[in-house]
Amino acid sequence: MTKTRRQQEREDQMQQPESAKSGIVARLAAGVRALAARFIALPRLVRIVLVAIFALGWVLLLFAPVDMIYFYNFFSMDTRILPSYVSAGIGLIVYLIGWYLLVGTIGQRLQPKLSSGIYIVLGIGVLLLDIILIISGLVIQATSY
Repeated sequence: MTKTRRQQEREDQMQQPESAKSGIVARLAAGVRALAARFIALPRLVRIVLVAIFALGWVLLLFAPVDMIYFYNFFSMDTRILPSYVSAGIGLIVYLIGWYLLVGTIGQRLQPKLSSGIYIVLGIGVLLLDIILIISGLVIQATSY
């Protein structure tokens, strides 16, 4: 009897030593899943607000580069609202991804997944980067007077 590729991969996984299974990547993935589980345990309204904050963080981070690219390469008086639409679209996409991963529909039992944890880690990282950029901008402005 011949084995399928998936059956062979399962057997190979079973034969790997435990040290290979519990490497740094597996421990990181477990930590990220644990973070997602803690986030999913929060009340629904809190998750909705936090997903909205993460989306606004992405918009805040990306609107300046979008404006700069548009201004230097594509500027036209007829399409001057276009960068706002692009930034709003990015925010909406990030919000919808967060809704799917972390909020779900009413009554849906969410499971902590690696993708949910990655979304949370990226969202926290973006918010921290936003804060750093705001503080550095304030310092540069204060020292230029």
